[in-house]
Amino acid sequence: MQMKSFVKTASFDAATSASGFIDTEDAIVAALYMGAVWQSNAPLTFLAAADKSSTYRSILTDSGIEAVCVSMNTNKAISIVGTTAEALAPWRYIKLQSGYAASVITQGVATSIALVLKRA
Repeated sequence: MQMKSFVKTASFDAATSASGFIDTEDAIVAALYMGAVWQSNAPLTFLAAADKSSTYRSILTDSGIEAVCVSMNTNKAISIVGTTAEALAPWRYIKLQSGYAASVITQGVATSIALVLKRA
């Protein structure tokens, strides 16, 4: 069976470290499509909430490690696989975060990342 894909955009305002919330509509985050601006090649971590207006918290694997994409760079297409994909799978409402929970990195200018989502 072929999975259908669609795109949502995670937008970061200038001087922030987290995007606005994304409703994945219970689809799987399959890839990230980076734009032309990303501060300091910061790693990208993920936040989740039980519903869109709850407090967003760091998504961890069952080993207690933050779900992370470490090779973030501008103008790249990045597949989400392995433990990061597994950690994101149960969450409908997510945010993207620049840096780790203990050391967030503020994006100096407004930027956005396209999320490619897939559903059966």
